[in-house]
Amino acid sequence: MTNEKLTEVVERLYNPVTVDHANHIGLANTNKRLKVTYGEQYGLVIRSKAGWGTVIRIVTPK
Repeated sequence: MTNEKLTEVVERLYNPVTVDHANHIGLANTNKRLKVTYGEQYGLVIRSKAGWGTVIRIVTPK
């Protein structure tokens, strides 16, 4: 995805109040549940490079 789209997705991930509940609630909910369950240092990390692909890493304690 483009840098602009990545910025938008990451912003919605950490500020779920701005989430369009009809289309973009899944990642924000997953991230929030991971943080509530394991702590603020855990959750989703998104990396993307236009034309290459996107990786979403789930960070949890060992």
